[in-house]
Amino acid sequence: MKGAPPTSDEEKKPIPGAKKLPGPAVNLSEIQNIKSELKYVPKAEQ
Repeated sequence: MKGAPPTSDEEKKPIPGAKKLPGPAVNLSEIQNIKSELKYVPKAEQ
């Protein structure tokens, strides 16, 4: 499950919080997903 679909839905919806922090919120979600992938990748390779 990637955070791309939910983020696009949030951007489409008129949320005041999203307008205040549109970039940072998406970046945090992407960063968390990347960190999770980085943690799973080394384990999968081993």
